Amino acid sequence: METPVSQADLLWKDLFTEFHSEAILFFLGRKLYNAIDFSVPPEYLEQEFNITFSEKEPTKKIADKVIRYRLKNGQSKYIIFHVEFQGKWEDDFAFRMYLYFVYIFIKYGHTDVTALAIYTGASRPKEYNCYKISNFGTTMTYKFNTYIVRLQNEERLKKSRNPFSIAVLASLYIIKAEQDDYQKLEYKKKLVEIAGIKKFDRAKLVRLLNFVEKLVTLPPNLQSLFKNFISKPQIQGDMKLDKGFLDTYRPLFEEALKEETKEAREKGLEQGIEQGIEQGIEQGIEQGIEQGIEQGIERGIEQTILAIHHKMGFNAEQIASITTYKEEYIQLVLDKFYKNNSK
Repeated sequence: METPVSQADLLWKDLFTEFHSEAILFFLGRKLYNAIDFSVPPEYLEQEFNITFSEKEPTKKIADKVIRYRLKNGQSKYIIFHVEFQGKWEDDFAFRMYLYFVYIFIKYGHTDVTALAIYTGASRPKEYNCYKISNFGTTMTYKFNTYIVRLQNEERLKKSRNPFSIAVLASLYIIKAEQDDYQKLEYKKKLVEIAGIKKFDRAKLVRLLNFVEKLVTLPPNLQSLFKNFISKPQIQGDMKLDKGFLDTYRPLFEEALKEETKEAREKGLEQGIEQGIEQGIEQGIEQGIEQGIEQGIERGIEQTILAIHHKMGFNAEQIASITTYKEEYIQLVLDKFYKNNSK
């Protein structure tokens, strides 16, 4: 199942807007990154730019990102981010990039432009990084920055701490999987594991996993398998998934978790209530039976918590995020269990 071009394009543009400084560092390098004064919010000009552009060239595709930054030297620089999900051959792509430069020059009277084309798909145009004109001794070459996902090194991306390494990996895996949905499933699971290992802060982790979820689409039967996978994360070794991970995928694994713990919960409550009734009968009074049942229910809840802890590998905070029990109570149950079993 292919991700629609417009959907993929929108996902990339949104990610650029959210992590614009990391995008510049990742795709254009530290020299430009160090020159920009990020304490001054950038100006996103694509909307007003595209109005002008569409009036002049109604048949041309509009630019994805036109951003103006303030430099540390007090000057301004226009950055064109053209994020291209290359799903088909476009012979006029380089010419279109040149037109963006021309219209920025005309509209803003400024030639300080850095352009970037990111090829996130399996193909790229023949003239992918420059536009050339040569006519009876008059020549012109417009060259722009490019980033080609399919040529990137997978191991290097895995080691990168930049959030865009996950986005690039997701696109790279889609290219490698081609039409094999089962391979996409394996790559999607792999992306979740890699994101967890990188230990991004909560906001970035949530955002990137949402990107992966929407970009790497699967047919319903395989998406169900993916839900089963993320309902049982192995919280051990190098993979330490924080609460942000759980919050992100809660809707996906909550249903699976209910089924997973239903048997343990019912069995625990049943055993606990039976023990409570026996205890109450031994006391020989009605109040004792009631108290015994209450204690039995509590034992059942404790067994449910311990079942989730042992079977899923979740800690108190993570169990609290997917149940109605308070974290403090869950921690007391876990502490009590380990204290009793350490004697």
